[in-house]
Amino acid sequence: MRESNRIPSARTGFWLLIGLIALVAAGKTVLYDTLDPDCFWHLRVAAQLHRDGIGPIVDDLSFASSRQPWTPYSWLAEQGMKSLWDIGGYRAAIAVTAIMQGLIVILLGMSCVEIQRGAVKRYLPAAVATAIGTFLILPYLSFRPVTAGFVLLFAIAWLIIRDQKFFDPGREAGDRSANGDDSQSDPGPSGSGYQGLVWLIIPLTILLTNIHLFSFFVPAICFAMAVGAVLEKDARGTRHYSHLATATTLACLATPMLPGLMKTIFFYSAQDKMVTGPVIAEMQSFARGPMGWIAAAGVAGMLGCIAIRYKSVRIGQLICVAVATLLLLKLGRFAPLFALATCPALAATLPGLKDRLLVKPAVIALLACIISISAWRIVSSFPARSVELSAWVNRHGPDMPGYPCAAADFVDRSVPRPTGHLINEFSWGGYLAWRLADKYQVLLDGRTQVYPQALWQATYLGSENDRLKFLAKVNADAALLPVGKSKFRDSLIQLGWRSVFKDDRAEVLLPPANVARIE
Repeated sequence: MRESNRIPSARTGFWLLIGLIALVAAGKTVLYDTLDPDCFWHLRVAAQLHRDGIGPIVDDLSFASSRQPWTPYSWLAEQGMKSLWDIGGYRAAIAVTAIMQGLIVILLGMSCVEIQRGAVKRYLPAAVATAIGTFLILPYLSFRPVTAGFVLLFAIAWLIIRDQKFFDPGREAGDRSANGDDSQSDPGPSGSGYQGLVWLIIPLTILLTNIHLFSFFVPAICFAMAVGAVLEKDARGTRHYSHLATATTLACLATPMLPGLMKTIFFYSAQDKMVTGPVIAEMQSFARGPMGWIAAAGVAGMLGCIAIRYKSVRIGQLICVAVATLLLLKLGRFAPLFALATCPALAATLPGLKDRLLVKPAVIALLACIISISAWRIVSSFPARSVELSAWVNRHGPDMPGYPCAAADFVDRSVPRPTGHLINEFSWGGYLAWRLADKYQVLLDGRTQVYPQALWQATYLGSENDRLKFLAKVNADAALLPVGKSKFRDSLIQLGWRSVFKDDRAEVLLPPANVARIE
């Protein structure tokens, strides 16, 4: 069978495989995940923005936060989250998150196919690269602004990769002669109309910069492409990508939060102790955890493959791979950016994989069958209207991440609140600020930029004696803490606090004055 006759079947098998990987990404949201702890404070911030107007706001969720205005730079995404929640509750949040995660996988697959410079597309390497990238990406996706930001960023990356073929001096001569058969060529899009699609990245960047600060990676990618064009002595490409870099840089300025956004970027990169501390999981190494060695081996293999066959990738793309690798080694949360830059390059350099497997009718039929079964499993597991949020987020039991729903109910109905202050630990602050809104202010939550650095030193980054001294000065009505793994419990017990409620997930402690009121 001639290769030219097999391409449509290989393409069909590829998209079935990508569809299955996308279903895995979407299914993780429905079958395994709970809602992200940050999503709840995003909802509260959206409500405050709706009330006070779009711009810097003074925090009213926490009694320990700085009283200075802070910048909710993801304001547009937060408004969208609130609107979505108001319409469909947590079920709408789950559905949209699943769709976004599946869409990210599809966009990554499109980039992995598009980057290949050969006249014949190699679909199996693209599918393998997409699968590896999905493994690296999934731990960092959830119902929060950055996931919507990644959808836009992966779409922008695909547009830039598609655009490269118009500025590739060696593509026509080198690739056709290497394959030896012009009849196999994938002619691709032609004409200035399709080439002009790359300029869609400008409005997409404007949208992205109001969703997440990762928008600044767009001009960085364009600048890398311009530098690559200079090194390749491609004058037309140099002008083109220089114009794109300039235009997207200006697009990044199109936000009402610009002054605070710049300040926040500097704060995260230079001053935030929690970013470099051991508390926030996504700020740790990407190789952390029981599956960390697999991730580390995968990253090493990807980089090794690209290094061996680097001539198959444009210089601008190699620059992006190098920068993304440095970012990944710094923080695990940059894993999606690493996948965005590296997986397409891997698809272009991965050797020894033929598309014969994707052509086989039995394989295509099997993929279609697995997709049907997986889709049914996801749909049938989607929470029914009768399932309360508290039941769904804790459905995996106390040994898995969840929320102190019963303990929050107890505090709401039984605890006197002369101060309206509640002591809590890091991962539950957002949920408690949302669940007990207008009744209690929490001690802290995931917005590290709104708290004085001394607070983190006294609570999570300091010693037990530091926590004891800090908590002795806190005037609160109750403490709601995780069972068996609380940083605050021992110190509060030493200060005379007593446990008045406990289940398999959370415990409520009261200070002596409130214990006397209940008794």
